[in-house]
Amino acid sequence: MLEADITQRIAQYVVALPSQQLKSAMLVWLTHDNATLDDLAETLAQEQAAIAAADAAFESEDFTAAYLPMTESEMIAGSLQAHDEYLQIGEGYSQPEIETWVEGLAS
Repeated sequence: MLEADITQRIAQYVVALPSQQLKSAMLVWLTHDNATLDDLAETLAQEQAAIAAADAAFESEDFTAAYLPMTESEMIAGSLQAHDEYLQIGEGYSQPEIETWVEGLAS
């Protein structure tokens, strides 16, 4: 009976998780020594929790106040303005700096 419960939990995570996160969780699980179905269920649960935390961060009042929703036209105009500023000033952010910033948004 316990095996069926674990299998059912795993199936729920497999259905709920986006494919890239599912793949990531599976790769983590495969690195466990003597990996069990319990380990798989726990790894999938952690991935689901990480997604929920990121979703909550994007829905927080601080985030929505700092990053107001924009239309596609507003986004394009903002990108063009940033590009013009870059061409005038010649300063920008490196890929690692952008990645660090993006990771900080979720924490």
